[in-house]
Amino acid sequence: MSTIPINVEFESFSFCNDDGMFEQPSIEHIKTLQIYLQETFAIYDMMVSGAWLVLFCDKVPDIDSRPFTIAGSIAIWLSYDDPIPDAEILLGSLGLGEEIEMGEKII
Repeated sequence: MSTIPINVEFESFSFCNDDGMFEQPSIEHIKTLQIYLQETFAIYDMMVSGAWLVLFCDKVPDIDSRPFTIAGSIAIWLSYDDPIPDAEILLGSLGLGEEIEMGEKII
């Protein structure tokens, strides 16, 4: 059984504010988050895009040992060989685009 919570939250910041809108945390918070994710999940890079937090790692952690959300953003886990999702998914279409299905591997 995993000890990793399904949602990882931080007291000092979130990508999602109290009104449910996404905002960019400070550079300090991003650096601290990246160090935490490198030490905890062995990521080698990350990309923040609105509601999405794309995490790159050599081996994607098993679904039972990785959080679904981190600091209010949906975590998308990719290994080096995985294609990066469509730019519209990353940038967002504010719910106006066509409905898509996401593979179980990345969410």
